[in-house]
Amino acid sequence: MKSVIHAWEIRGLINVSRQTKDTIKRLFRENYGSCRKAFQALQLRERTAYEFLGKSKSFTTLAKFFALTDGLGISREKVEIYIEKFRDRKRQRRSYCVNFPFTYSPLVLRSVAHIPGDGYVSKNGCTKWIQKEPRFMVMLLRKLLTTTQRPSGPQVTIPRFLVSVNCLKLQITPNELKSPRFIDAVMELPRRYRAQTLFALIVDEGNIDVKGNISIRMKKRDLVEAYAKLCDSLGYDRSHVIKIQNNGTFGRSYLWKFRIRAGGIRGLYGDYMDALATFGRVGGLWGKDQKFMERCQTALNRKATKDAEGREITKASLTLLSKHGELNVHEICNLLGSDSYDRIYDRIRYLRKRGKIKRVSYGRYALNQPF
Repeated sequence: MKSVIHAWEIRGLINVSRQTKDTIKRLFRENYGSCRKAFQALQLRERTAYEFLGKSKSFTTLAKFFALTDGLGISREKVEIYIEKFRDRKRQRRSYCVNFPFTYSPLVLRSVAHIPGDGYVSKNGCTKWIQKEPRFMVMLLRKLLTTTQRPSGPQVTIPRFLVSVNCLKLQITPNELKSPRFIDAVMELPRRYRAQTLFALIVDEGNIDVKGNISIRMKKRDLVEAYAKLCDSLGYDRSHVIKIQNNGTFGRSYLWKFRIRAGGIRGLYGDYMDALATFGRVGGLWGKDQKFMERCQTALNRKATKDAEGREITKASLTLLSKHGELNVHEICNLLGSDSYDRIYDRIRYLRKRGKIKRVSYGRYALNQPF
C-alpha cells in the first residue's frame, strides 16, 4: 500500500517561509524579466500572486502555489517539502504544521475511526467527535499535526486535512465515514490499521464485563455486522450479531450487539500490546486501558486453564480408547470420574474432526487406526 500523500493530491491553503517566497520571485525575474511578466505569461491573477509572495503571513491555495512553481519548471516532489503550514479553508485562523509528503499511518486512520461511534459529519463537511473525556483525542491530533487545538467542552473538531487524507486513501466520501463502506475499505489495509479501527470502536461503544468479554452495541445493524467481520479478519473469537431491547431515557428502542469472547481476547491483547509499543498510549484504549488490562488478565488466565484442562481430557480419552477398544461418552465420563459430559463430548467431537477417532456405531467411538 502506498504510504504517503503528496500535497497536490488534496485541497487546502498553504504557506511557505519568507526565504522560499523571495527565491520564487528571484527566479521569476531571472526567467521572465519580472514577476508581472511571469504572472501574465502563466495567466495568473497578479493581485493574488503578489499578495502571496509579498506578505509573510499570506496563504494561497495548493493549486495556485503549484501553478507558480510549475511555471518555473520545478518538480512538485522537490517543492512540496518547503510547505510549512496548512489550512483547511480560507476563513480558518488556526494552521497546522504538515510535512509533505505526508505519511499515512494507523494513527492517521485512528483520527477518523472514532466517527462511526461518537462522531458526526455535518452537511458542510465539518467533522466532530464528542465524549466526556476528549483528552486522548487532543493528544492524538497534536501528535499528528502539531496543532494547539483545544476541545470545546467534550467536543473536538477533527481537522478536515485528516478527513481528506483518509477519504483519499480509502476512496470514500466524508459522509461514508459512518457507514459500512468505511469498514469495508479498512478491511483492505494491513493489520495495525484494522486493529486501530477496532480500538476506536471499543473506546466509543465497547463495554468490558467482569468475565473479560467486550460487548459492542450500536443502532445500525449493517454497521455492527461490518465490525463483526472486521473482528473475523483479525481472528478474534466473537458471538453472533443479535438484536436486543434498549430501555433508554427516551423510551424503548432496539440495538444490535455482538461480543468479543474471552477466547478472542488473546489476539486482541497481542495487538493492543503491539500498539502501545509502536504508538504509545494514543494507540491504546485511552480511558479504558486499565479496565481492559484487569479484565484481560482474568480472561487469559481462565482460557489458559480451560485449554490445559482440554488437553488433559483429550490425552486421557485417547488412552482409554486405546485400552478399551470402543467407548461412548458416558463410559468415558465414568472411567474419568467426571460429570462434565458436555466438556468431554466437545473433546470427542474435536478428536473425530481431526481424524484421531471414528464413530463405529451410534454414540460409540474407537481409535482411527492408520492403514
